[in-house]
Amino acid sequence: MRKAIKGLGLLVAFLILVVGGYIGTSFLTARMSGLSERDAGVFDANSKTETVYVITGTLHADFLIPNELVAQSKFGFLSETKLPLNHPNLKYLAFGWGSKAFYTTAGSYSDITVSAAFKAITGDQSVMRVVAFGDIDPLAPDVIALKLSRQQVDALLDHLYTSFKLNADGAPQFLRGASIGSNDAFYQGVGGFNIFYPCNQWVNQGLRKAGVEVGRWTPTTQSLRHSLSYFGSASLN
Repeated sequence: MRKAIKGLGLLVAFLILVVGGYIGTSFLTARMSGLSERDAGVFDANSKTETVYVITGTLHADFLIPNELVAQSKFGFLSETKLPLNHPNLKYLAFGWGSKAFYTTAGSYSDITVSAAFKAITGDQSVMRVVAFGDIDPLAPDVIALKLSRQQVDALLDHLYTSFKLNADGAPQFLRGASIGSNDAFYQGVGGFNIFYPCNQWVNQGLRKAGVEVGRWTPTTQSLRHSLSYFGSASLN
C-alpha cells in the first residue's frame, strides 16, 4: 500500500514538473521575438488603418475579422454553409483552428471528454471553424485589438485561407453536420494539432506572417497575451 501511495506521489510530482516546465518555457519563449527584421520590413508601418481582433479564452484563441474585409477576399465558399452572411447585423467573422476530436465536440468546457483531450495532446487532425458575430465590446478583457495596414490584413487573410484543406478540385472541404453553435461552420484544416503546435501557436504564426511582433512559441492564451503586451504589439484590456 505504501509503495502504491509513494508511486502515485511520484507520478503527481512528475506531472506537476512537466506542466510547470511547459508553462514556464512558454513564457520564456514569449519574450523571444519570432519576427525577423526582414519579415518586419516587408510591411508599411505607417498606414495602419484597419483593426482586427484576437479573441482569447482559457484555452483557445481566434482571429476576429470585420466582415467587409473578409467579403473582399477569397472566402466566397462560405456561402455553402448556414452562416448568416447576408444578415444586416453581421459585423465580424471569427476564424479558429484546432483539434478535430476536441474542437468539434466541446461547445463548452463541460463537454470536454478524456478521449478528446488525450487525442488533442498526443496529435490529431486539424479543423477550421468559422463563426458569425454581430457587435462586440472592444474593451472586453478577452478582446485584443490590432491595428494593421491593409497589406498586413491581406497577409493575415492569406494565412487563414491556406489553413483550409482543399480537395482534388481545389475547394475547401466543408464538414457538413459538424457544429457546436448556431452560427458556425467547420472545415478540414491543414496541418496536425498537438501539444507543441496548438491553436494559440497557429494564431502566433498568423500574426508573424502579418508582420506583428510576437514571441517564438506561445502555446497558451496566457503566453500569447503576455507576448503581445511585452512587445507592445497590442494594448490588452
